[in-house]
Amino acid sequence: MFCSIDEVSLSTPVRLHPVRSAGQCYSARTGGNASAICDTVANGELETGFVQAREDYSDFNCKSILEGIYAFDYRIVGSTGLCSSPFSTIKACQRQGSPLRDNSVFEQTFGYCPNFQDVSILEDPNIVFGKANIWRCYGRWTDRENNIWAAIAYDTNQLKFRYRCLTTRIDQQNPYDLYYWGMSIDSDCKVMHNYQTAPIRLELHPAFDTSTQLVELQPGCKLPTNFSGTWFYPSEYQTSVVINSTHIYMKRKRAEYVYDHIYYVCRQQQESRYLMAVVTLGKCETDFMCFDFMPRHHNIIRFRMGRPFPLLQRERESMGDSYMQRLYREACHWSSFTLNYIEWTYEYFIQDPPVPINCPIQGKYKFIQRGQEQEKYRTLIPGGVTPRPWLQVTNNFRCWVYKRIGFRNYLMSRGRGNQCSKMQTAESSLPEEGASLLLELIEDELQFDVCPMSWDDGRNPYANPAVLDVYARGAPFASVGLRILWTSALITLFHQ
Repeated sequence: MFCSIDEVSLSTPVRLHPVRSAGQCYSARTGGNASAICDTVANGELETGFVQAREDYSDFNCKSILEGIYAFDYRIVGSTGLCSSPFSTIKACQRQGSPLRDNSVFEQTFGYCPNFQDVSILEDPNIVFGKANIWRCYGRWTDRENNIWAAIAYDTNQLKFRYRCLTTRIDQQNPYDLYYWGMSIDSDCKVMHNYQTAPIRLELHPAFDTSTQLVELQPGCKLPTNFSGTWFYPSEYQTSVVINSTHIYMKRKRAEYVYDHIYYVCRQQQESRYLMAVVTLGKCETDFMCFDFMPRHHNIIRFRMGRPFPLLQRERESMGDSYMQRLYREACHWSSFTLNYIEWTYEYFIQDPPVPINCPIQGKYKFIQRGQEQEKYRTLIPGGVTPRPWLQVTNNFRCWVYKRIGFRNYLMSRGRGNQCSKMQTAESSLPEEGASLLLELIEDELQFDVCPMSWDDGRNPYANPAVLDVYARGAPFASVGLRILWTSALITLFHQ
């Protein structure tokens, strides 16, 4: 017979370690060696606890455990149900390079539910409804079943309630941005096997910081009225954009069931430049960014985006309203748009779905193709068999750059994707330039063809090309009302 003793299974530079439970005895077979005995012990069930190994422990960064701002609902085993309080929050905001301990702690506040009665949680002096508890991070590890474990502690003299265990899983992916965590009620963690069997079960979802971020979501200006709608952002894959009179909302897909919800709020505006507050749901940062918008052209909104300026809360409190004025001058200065880029192009939104317009080049043409062989057009029979369908265009948009080089000649360069490259021109045909194909068009219209040639050079679609200037020459005492009536009559006849 042999018995296992308390044994440290993971050594960390802090005072917390997972240990094996003592007092378990195993029967050793006759002729068994030490390796077989150790394998028997290793296959036994591990229990997690705490030992006070050293006092001079080092801090552990909480970023690998929790990062961001979350609201949570909690359930305690043996209680009446799930507590959904708007005041239950977790704030784990780290500052890079900070010499303070803010990178090794996070705040947790349990909201109070009137119908939520539990005696065991009230016995814990750490948990006070409505009070922010400061938890200190001590370590993180992963077991063989892909469960994530974390050790945290609270500044109290009662050793029973000082240390806690947190557990979750890596593969928590759901379309509702929910993250499930399990939490122990004291330093005894052997009752926890996963987050589903934990005494305290937390359901986390990203949220805004009510003290700092909700204030910045209040608009101070308005965007152009024809910007409102749903848009597609070619620069970022699988990103949907919704614009109203004051906000720009982006839903960016990072991975399967993992999205970033970004809000741009109009704060100040002068001419074509708009200072926007940028807040991401569940993130700690609040930035300010300047947009330089061009007037909407058909289904396109072109803009330039400046570099972000972080919100400095202490400076804002000390400077008051002058802080936003200074921030606008810095963020919307021309130097914040260039970022040392010599060559740049406008970013743009595409209306989703777009409204069809007349093609800029119309007529009957012969064309010469230049570019990669697999990118060239081939004769296809309507209703026939596509020889290689995997080579066909699968994206919804393609970028074309065109220009007129003669009275009957045109150049059209097709981009590789839905965004025009900075190096792409109307003469581009190589992938290095961001193009996949170049077409040289030559007019091929015969005398009696019913396919007239048309050309649009991309001028402002909202400008009226038919301008009528009426100059009235008459006596000084002529009636103003008659003059306006005469001008209106001329305009009516002109349109008829």
